Amino acid sequence: MKVNPACNYNVVSDRDHAPGRVRATGVAGHPAAGQRRIGVGRPEATPQQGLSVDTNAVTDNYFAALGVPLLKGRGFNTRDTPNTPVVAVVSQAFATKSFPDGAVGQQLRRRDHAGPLVEIIGVARDYNVRSVAEAPRSVVHFARPQRPGSAGSLLVRTASDPAATTLGVERTLRDLEPQLVFLELGPLDRLVAASLLAVSVGASLFGGPAALTMLLAGLGLYGVIAFGVARRTREIGIRMALGSTRGLVVRQVLREALALVLVGAVSGSLLAWYGTQALATVLVGVTSSDPVSYIIAVGLIGATAAVVPARRAASVDPLIALRTN
Repeated sequence: MKVNPACNYNVVSDRDHAPGRVRATGVAGHPAAGQRRIGVGRPEATPQQGLSVDTNAVTDNYFAALGVPLLKGRGFNTRDTPNTPVVAVVSQAFATKSFPDGAVGQQLRRRDHAGPLVEIIGVARDYNVRSVAEAPRSVVHFARPQRPGSAGSLLVRTASDPAATTLGVERTLRDLEPQLVFLELGPLDRLVAASLLAVSVGASLFGGPAALTMLLAGLGLYGVIAFGVARRTREIGIRMALGSTRGLVVRQVLREALALVLVGAVSGSLLAWYGTQALATVLVGVTSSDPVSYIIAVGLIGATAAVVPARRAASVDPLIALRTN
């Protein structure tokens, strides 16, 4: 939504007392939205040096409202005004790349040497800027009073119902500015869902073939184990006639099945690891080499394929098995 840069929108958290309200902050851009990129570097850097970074002009409560902790230094406060030296809070990714020995207290400027020197006063934990599936980005946050803009977004953090909070915030803002135009009003989850649309479509497209592949692998493994049990029916009957228990038969079949599963798991995991590298940029919440996913897939296929033949082997009647050729 468009906002008046001269208005103090922190009053939302003071005037709107709905349960669970935490705070609100005006920002130049919000997560999952495109932000301006500029080239920055050390004061002595040449135009060819430095990094291209995302920038955002935010108010003092921005990081608290977004739930992003400061790792070093301090955040913005009311003393950061247009009449004071320009300051910035940088992301952890930017600090690591540009100032590995410590970013707080260092200075930076645009690569074209336009504008004043900027002092880094804090380092914030990395967070997703344009997409939830992206790698940590280099971000430089400026104090909004020092870089006011004509439009921005208001971010409100709440522990209560988002819909009720949205209505309360809207009423408060209309009291502040009756002519205010809301371009977009709703929970941040909506923006996250929009950024995940391509990932969701891709997951749907890959999910079907992946499930079919697992089914075929399970059926193939089941066929091999069941065929081996069928060929050894007479042997199993003799063992049971000589005193072997059903438990021992089940354990023997499962042990042999486990050997097949391990051989297939080692070779299959290597091929899967190479294949999933192409999907690394669209995976959310897991890595392309996530061990839990591999263990669940192998365990599910192996257990399903081995249990039925093992139970069938344990149910062999020794008298019938001894008559089998």
